[in-house]
Amino acid sequence: MEASLLVRPARPNEVSYIVDLIDRVQQRLIDMGSLQVIGPIPQEQVCEYVASRTAFVLEEDGGNLLGSVFVSPVTVETFPFLVKWQLADTLEHPWFLRTLALEPAQQGRGLGLQFLIGLKNLLARSDPRAMIFLDCWAANTNLRAFYTRAGFKLHGVFPEHDYSVAVFTSPVV
Repeated sequence: MEASLLVRPARPNEVSYIVDLIDRVQQRLIDMGSLQVIGPIPQEQVCEYVASRTAFVLEEDGGNLLGSVFVSPVTVETFPFLVKWQLADTLEHPWFLRTLALEPAQQGRGLGLQFLIGLKNLLARSDPRAMIFLDCWAANTNLRAFYTRAGFKLHGVFPEHDYSVAVFTSPVV
């Protein structure tokens, strides 16, 4: 019998877990030779995300945490990349997703897809018109394929300094 999974807002007592998880995932990326950067993230910043209820965790039966992600509503004023990425006039209710992290030992089991589905369902309850968008290093073909499998559509590829980012969008419903 498979464990039941729950996506929920992170709690203040889970800040250290989230900081440590992001550090472990970043180290795994480095060990794999990836140039993708997701951390480190200062504990104070994670505390702010938790306090504003924009930090979420993936929890299995028994309270075991398997991952975390940050997603928050943004505006052109708070997130100027909406203009650069040509999303300012196309998204009515933009929510930016960043720093999706799964326990390294649990990766490859389909938990990321389940996490994103659960997150979309949770957000749909508070903002059914929400449109999630995210970016990733454009050369990371595995991550791009993952987001496509999760129902995200490639919006475009945009240059950043000496690399490019792929920007994806997905409605919550």
